[in-house]
Amino acid sequence: DSYCEAMAHHAALREALAAEKFLKFRGLSGLRESLGSNLALVQQKLSDGLRVAAVSADFDAERYEEILKAYSMMSPGQAHSVGKELLRHVSECIVSVSRQCMLMFSADVAGDSPADWHRKAQMKEICRSMDPTHFVDCTARLYEHLCDFLYRHQFLCRWHEYRFQGAEGDGGQDGARFREVLRDVLGELVASKQNVWYHISQQVSLVLMTLEFQYPALSEESFLQILHLTKMLTDEGDAFMADHQAAGGRGGSAGGGRQFP
Repeated sequence: DSYCEAMAHHAALREALAAEKFLKFRGLSGLRESLGSNLALVQQKLSDGLRVAAVSADFDAERYEEILKAYSMMSPGQAHSVGKELLRHVSECIVSVSRQCMLMFSADVAGDSPADWHRKAQMKEICRSMDPTHFVDCTARLYEHLCDFLYRHQFLCRWHEYRFQGAEGDGGQDGARFREVLRDVLGELVASKQNVWYHISQQVSLVLMTLEFQYPALSEESFLQILHLTKMLTDEGDAFMADHQAAGGRGGSAGGGRQFP
């Protein structure tokens, strides 16, 4: 899909239909009215592409740049905030991935089929149904996934910074608009770090406050392991919240960073 080509065709068609010589053709009114829904479809496709860029370990730089250039071709009234769209996708995926991770280690409740339990169970129910012998493995897996969100967000910050520097030689109005989008999205990404870490902290707090940390079902050794893993996650969060240039070395590539044993 060529998002830029779609936006160029949309702009050309809108301009042509707005010409006075075409206003007298009543048969074109339906086509003119459909421009809004066609634009909404393109915007949804762009948002779907941003979701992949925000949460996927396989970052396609060319496709992501195509998406940003398509946004740069929109008027201020048409373009959504790219940074807010990225944050929305990340926030939704943090909740979804946390739930899926907990379900992997939870026990099904008697009376419900596994499919019904997975669909209806609330996060607190899932945590309370878990065998304490799975707490350490579950916490390690959950924290590793959550750190991946930090690393990918940091990677996008660095990508925007370097791409903006590389685009300084791009001339013309189109190049100027693209640089503006790169700069604006970088600012939004850095500003949204606090929100990303907040959503991660919320999930961690919910899990730790709901799991049944009771001796002897949970051994002292397992409790200390969970405490150590939580300290490691907090350290990663501190690095993430630091200046994005200084913290970039820790999360410089999607999938990099600390492994949780």
